[in-house]
Amino acid sequence: TNAMKALDALQYFLSVYPNSSFKAEANSMADKMMLKMEIKDFSAAKLYFDMQQYRAAAVSFKNLLKSYPDSPRAEEIHFLIVKSYYLFSRNSIQAKQHERYEETIEAYKALENRYPESQYLKEATSYYRVAQQSISITQNPQ
Repeated sequence: TNAMKALDALQYFLSVYPNSSFKAEANSMADKMMLKMEIKDFSAAKLYFDMQQYRAAAVSFKNLLKSYPDSPRAEEIHFLIVKSYYLFSRNSIQAKQHERYEETIEAYKALENRYPESQYLKEATSYYRVAQQSISITQNPQ
């Protein structure tokens, strides 16, 4: 994209001219560009979620964390990964639910480990418990 090209050019400028009088301005422009790209990527992932394309949403949110690990929205993104996997699991055919609920559990543990005091933990815990119960039922059918 054009934003990536511009960011690359700014980073190149900063590497070639590390003591430039424009260093502060170039860093500021790069930060603004990164924020715009992060917002765009978040909006795309959220659109998948809103369109009930939960697997695509989960993958997009995970990619967002890889691209922007220090995002101020990282806690929310971790939660949305849990919720996306949970809803994807719940709406899957029964034969696929077990493995998909395992993804929910894995995502929940990542949220809980990284943000033990998260404002989203209560809701995420409810998804985690349903996922555990569903796995238990599929492992021990009666």
